[in-house]
Amino acid sequence: MLDFLDNDVVIWILLIIIILILLFDDEDECCKPCRKCC
Repeated sequence: MLDFLDNDVVIWILLIIIILILLFDDEDECCKPCRKCC
């Protein structure tokens, strides 16, 4: 049970992190290391 729960939690955390990264990328494009506008 714990293994399945941990896997679900990890997947949800990864999804939330990806969504947050995408949202912050839209707001702060120039300040990201991969974009060299600064």
